[in-house]
Amino acid sequence: MFGQSSRILFFLLPFLLIGCYWSEPPPTDTIVFALSSEPKTLDPRYATDASGQRIGRLIFSSLIQLNSKLQFEGVLADSWSYKDGLYEFRLKPGIQFHNGEFATAEDFLFSVDEYRKGRSPFAPQFSIIKDVQVTYNPETGGVLKLHLESFSAPFIQDLPTLKLLPKKLVEKAGEDFYAKPVGTGPFKFVEKDIKNVYLTRFNHFVGEKAKIKNLQFKIIKDSNTRFQKMYKGKVDIIQSDVPFSKIRFFEKEKNFNVVVAPGLSTNYVLLNLRHPLLSKKEVRHAISSSIDRKDLIQYTLEGFADEATSIVTKINPFHHPDLKYKPLPEKDIRRIFSQFKDETIILKTSNTQEAVAKGRVITHQLKAMGLPVEQQTYEWGTYYEDIRTGKFDIAIMKWVGINDPDIYRISLHSKMTPPGRNRGYYNNPKFDAIVDKAFREPDLDKRKQLYRQAQEIVFDELPTIPLWYEKQVAIVHRRVKNYELPINGDFGSLTKVYKKDDRKQ
Repeated sequence: MFGQSSRILFFLLPFLLIGCYWSEPPPTDTIVFALSSEPKTLDPRYATDASGQRIGRLIFSSLIQLNSKLQFEGVLADSWSYKDGLYEFRLKPGIQFHNGEFATAEDFLFSVDEYRKGRSPFAPQFSIIKDVQVTYNPETGGVLKLHLESFSAPFIQDLPTLKLLPKKLVEKAGEDFYAKPVGTGPFKFVEKDIKNVYLTRFNHFVGEKAKIKNLQFKIIKDSNTRFQKMYKGKVDIIQSDVPFSKIRFFEKEKNFNVVVAPGLSTNYVLLNLRHPLLSKKEVRHAISSSIDRKDLIQYTLEGFADEATSIVTKINPFHHPDLKYKPLPEKDIRRIFSQFKDETIILKTSNTQEAVAKGRVITHQLKAMGLPVEQQTYEWGTYYEDIRTGKFDIAIMKWVGINDPDIYRISLHSKMTPPGRNRGYYNNPKFDAIVDKAFREPDLDKRKQLYRQAQEIVFDELPTIPLWYEKQVAIVHRRVKNYELPINGDFGSLTKVYKKDDRKQ
């Protein structure tokens, strides 16, 4: 550990010598927010990556959304109710798109249909909508009625994903709508290049107006570069993209606030169960038993995580607290791994420094127990596409901002294989029946019991291998005011922040 600390100190020494200062700081009307990867798309119909969904929330509006405390609040809707399969939303007047056009009933109908289409990755959640009725007048508001085929417990949790789209513009742009997205959100899209996404405040937003005028999402894939730009004052906020080895340093610096909070994100090993050996439960248990989670958390995560046993994290009310690991004996692990003989398993990760480092540790641990494994790293876009299309053996992945346990159905139900998100091709009829029942169970206590059963099955079969629950850490420059780190890690709090130049204080 002394050697590791010395290397970190050597890296930081040039900065320590010059002191902490602003170097060409961003203007006070602009928040510069660092991202480790660019959004896959800004078209909300297809955005399934964290960056795409979180930036999308700022550009587009939904009927309702979860706030920083995971409580529902209206966005386009003033109020809502449910009875006998019918959700009814009272729509706010004055809903306007960024191009100046007011929303119409046709826009609402079109938007719901787009999310129900089979090609949409969200179709499984919204195909339950049987019929839609809308009346809307920009001066007086209106009513949106969603008739469901049957009750769906997670439907209200999924609803923030469905964004209002401008029908005419989408139909004109087609699949190129992502290039110049137009929504009704608190910020409107300005420009995107390979290194930045620029947004500016939309002054006709129907909700609370953003306090800051401009947002610049700066894509900085290299973690050391992110650190340097934050340290020199060229970046205002880094949220959950901070190298863990650097966090302790920022805690000691007066020009930065370090915000730490529990999170809803779970890191895990995704396995392709179409592989003849990975399809065996004993092999998956041997892989899980070979991974020393405590070692990973202590030395690669600096303690900013907890061991994971489930997809849902400890702060989630559906979390099963009684799941405990019982690692296989080493002799059994080596016997199981002997089945691979001359075959090598490929462990895929993205090529970010943190992902590569974690992959190396896991690869080393698996090799030490006799599994022939090789790590391969890829640029994020290529990596994500390989995962989405099933071109992998095993991969290190993360579920981000999971608040509803229906993630078990979405990610592991046999009907959710690609283009759905069951990318490991898990198939268990008993499990399917339990999560299907939980999906339609209105009683909260009964739903909790069903998800306890689902978690027990998955913990026993390990179609995915939970690794750790990552704590959220944000580094915020002191000139940024009113920042709050949301439990679900989204970017909604950026509507409330503003900046003040403290250099003269």
